[in-house]
Amino acid sequence: MHPLKLTEKMPKAVSLEVTTSCPLNCSYCYRKKDANSTMTFEKFLELKERLVKIPELSRITFCGIGEALLCKDFYEIIHNLKEYRISVVTSGMILIDYEKLNKFKNVDLLIFSIDATTESLMKKICGEAYNFKNLIKNLEELKSYNKKMRFEGVCINSVMNCTINEHNIEEMPKLIDMAAEHKFVSVHYSLPWGREQFVRDNMEKLKQNFALARLKAKKYHIFVEDLFDSYCCVMLDRILSYINIKGEVFPCGYALYKNYKIGNIFSENVEDMWNSKENQDFKLGNFCRECSLIKMNEISREGEVMYE
Repeated sequence: MHPLKLTEKMPKAVSLEVTTSCPLNCSYCYRKKDANSTMTFEKFLELKERLVKIPELSRITFCGIGEALLCKDFYEIIHNLKEYRISVVTSGMILIDYEKLNKFKNVDLLIFSIDATTESLMKKICGEAYNFKNLIKNLEELKSYNKKMRFEGVCINSVMNCTINEHNIEEMPKLIDMAAEHKFVSVHYSLPWGREQFVRDNMEKLKQNFALARLKAKKYHIFVEDLFDSYCCVMLDRILSYINIKGEVFPCGYALYKNYKIGNIFSENVEDMWNSKENQDFKLGNFCRECSLIKMNEISREGEVMYE
């Protein structure tokens, strides 16, 4: 569903940032290099008291500027959210204790950010600190964990997210092979926000490699969304909102990118924020109309308008 049709509704899922620390230096990331704050467990407990007051909230995704697994209290935080379904976005280079992570059987989705199939290319895109061996170990151990747990019906589904850039367009079909080897259920290709000219300049190459990737995915029974008609901002038929480490609330990912905050969860009620004057631009769809993601999707349609 196009996000423009969902802006009136309060979210059923929120994306939560618990640290801004990250050892990587990805070429497409807008994280400030000196951002190294981490949420304390005490502050998280205060945040949780606010989260339980959000109507219909059923899923929490750990995603932000930093690598969530670097938060020293990360597993304890997960254990204190056992009433929610949990998704985790990770670079994959921090070793994961799956038994500890899924102690209460509520972590059902891991999204690994993988931009290439080789260590050398990953380091070229994400920086020399990238630990490719840890990524492969995490993927192998997840396969073993799921094999052991499948009869209990508590497997952790894995999704591969690849942000397309000038270094990895040719990697798109190869990533499907990697996904099949490591039992991913889905591969998601993201176009880089704010780089419409890059998309225009590489349109034919993007289309060709995506077509090859989709053919491979069909053979392996891996789900792949349309590269040019995919909205990662939508979850559970609502817009995925963001809460950063300071407790500032953003109605969507593009609002986070534009620093358009509607309030702070530590001092305000989320329902009041959603209905506030500050959130009217978002609710009227103005952010969707200017969103870099949607603009890039429209480029492939040769001017066809994707919303009314």
